[in-house]
Amino acid sequence: MTHVPRAPMHPSEVPQQRVYLLKDMPERPDGFRGSCIYYEGVPQGLTEPDFADNPTLLGGVEWAWSPMHSRLDNYYIERHGKWWLLWNAFEDDNTWDWDVVWNLYGAAESEVASEYEAAIYTLMDAWAGDEVDHFHWINHEGLLSVGDMNEIARAVWPEDRRGS
Repeated sequence: MTHVPRAPMHPSEVPQQRVYLLKDMPERPDGFRGSCIYYEGVPQGLTEPDFADNPTLLGGVEWAWSPMHSRLDNYYIERHGKWWLLWNAFEDDNTWDWDVVWNLYGAAESEVASEYEAAIYTLMDAWAGDEVDHFHWINHEGLLSVGDMNEIARAVWPEDRRGS
């Protein structure tokens, strides 16, 4: 079974949200443009990411609008030929065994972007194209730190001062 980070069940399990190192984001690689796809499932011609292929965990965020309305996203980046694919993996609470669901969330064509640059700008472009407000908190870090994710959020939602 694929390992997807679990949602924190206690405040001590959530990374520090308010105090973080301000980091300069790397320059966007020339011609790098990602898009928000939010394809439910795995598109024909692709396979579900396999941890043997080493998709890289970027981190996870959560929206909690009410006790019955929330969204927990765990983002992974994967190289597929000349494409960077941004995946959203989550555990489906509508099944008895909490199956892991993979949705293609974003993509960008680039042969020059590093994994870190692709992670930042593919996530930024996907959030900008999604119809969602600023996340409520960061559940965990991966390749991207709390500071990275907050800086991306400030670029996408500049009028919202969360994380400042």
